[in-house]
Amino acid sequence: MKKRNLCLVLLFIPLIVFAVDYYYVDIAGSNVTGDGSEGRPWGTIQHAIDNVTDPADNDIVIYISAGTFNLWDGVTTNTITIGEVHDLTLQGAGADETIVQGHAIQGSANGRIFSISSNFGDVSLHGMTIRHGNIWTEGGAIDADDHTYLYIQDCNICYNHADDRGGAIVNNSGCFMGIYNSSIHHNTTDGDGGAISNYEHVHVTFSPQLDIANSTISHNYAAEDGGGIHAYSNDFGFNPGSRLHLDNVTISENDSGTRGGGVCIGREASCETINNTIIANNTSDSGDGEDFYYYGDFINDEGYNIVEYSDGYDFSTNGTNYTGHQPGLNLSSTLNLNNSVNGTYTLKTTSGSIAIDNGDGSIYDQRYAPCNDDKDIGAYEWWADSGDYPREPSNHVTGFSAEAQIDISIDLSWTENDGDIPPDGYLIKASTNPILPPDDDTAPADDTDLTDGDGNVIVADGTTSYTFSNCSSSTTYNFAIYPYTDSYGYYDYKTDYDASIYVDATTEKTEPTNHVT
Repeated sequence: MKKRNLCLVLLFIPLIVFAVDYYYVDIAGSNVTGDGSEGRPWGTIQHAIDNVTDPADNDIVIYISAGTFNLWDGVTTNTITIGEVHDLTLQGAGADETIVQGHAIQGSANGRIFSISSNFGDVSLHGMTIRHGNIWTEGGAIDADDHTYLYIQDCNICYNHADDRGGAIVNNSGCFMGIYNSSIHHNTTDGDGGAISNYEHVHVTFSPQLDIANSTISHNYAAEDGGGIHAYSNDFGFNPGSRLHLDNVTISENDSGTRGGGVCIGREASCETINNTIIANNTSDSGDGEDFYYYGDFINDEGYNIVEYSDGYDFSTNGTNYTGHQPGLNLSSTLNLNNSVNGTYTLKTTSGSIAIDNGDGSIYDQRYAPCNDDKDIGAYEWWADSGDYPREPSNHVTGFSAEAQIDISIDLSWTENDGDIPPDGYLIKASTNPILPPDDDTAPADDTDLTDGDGNVIVADGTTSYTFSNCSSSTTYNFAIYPYTDSYGYYDYKTDYDASIYVDATTEKTEPTNHVT
């Protein structure tokens, strides 16, 4: 009876629907004459945040144009401050297009880039470079505090400094932070966590959690522990402690002054999951845990990791891991775009690397390259030593049309519409039923006989027409055309919906075969 009463109560809980409001910031916009619309954008990010409507109740998306947004006013770095919100997204034009910086010159700023205290609200930073922050406390680029839920995606966070901890980022007690498809590099601190400090203060209600996936952390320096990442709890057992998750991450070329050149899991901290991750080619000046140093609560090692040198935890107990010096790692020491579609930097592997096909995880890497056979270990999926990989064509064709002919054939024609990524060819699908988009991977065998109701054909780039000659009479056929790229036999189709790529035509009724008798 109690369960039934509970269900009745739940039925009467009102459905809360949050509105989504869109605003625009442009490097050529104005805080005086602008109104935040696409036609009259504002000029600065802080002005947009301060002037959106009902941020504590509405979902807010602020589009930020390409260009360099300099927070330095000649005297001070004007840190972008985000307070209580419900759901705020700052959407840049791409990590290689939108740049938010504390000063034009590295090391010359006197403040960080973002201070975020959202009070359980969601904040997302997408598609931008965040650089040149410089702070005397913690979090050279980003300080997340006061139960902030922060999501960082498709970003470069680089060349920042903090005197205390977290050269780029500090994720404080009570906060959740997710970092996805991003690169955090060339940051420094005089304390712990050259790139990131996941730090729990004394006796707080919630522990900080840091999730990192499909990302690269490299060329960072901490004068103390954790050249790349430092996780630590100062809570003395009051809470579970600082929590860390690593999935498809490459942590390399970092350095620390004391322990854990790549990662240091400190007191009462936990690495709740680590899988498909490379932690290699890091150094510590003391020689303690050059790649990984551990004296925390526990580690959940899910395997498929490459961790060369570790102190405090033995990764070799999991048979899917690789430990010790790996002369066949073949991992570059220099960051590069490597054909990244999101503008973030990666360290690439080359042919023969032990990381290739020995992983287990997501089907896309940091650059959004699809999996090539079996998943590789780390944030980079190898396709070719040049860095090439399958990329979906930019555009659909235009002017796609179908015309039935008197001989029970159907002529198709279209106009090519090459964009930044031109197609290698087109898949044309035909059916008397509704057509479903193809799955990426391989090309179907040609089937040009439509008398059974279905067919398809592959035609090369440069072709603008095709005729299906073998059709049934008095039959309506649906057609769709999908451009694709072909990389080493992997077909990547452009399948996003566009009504113009779907057409139909009805064949004529043929005359009877015989006269009456």
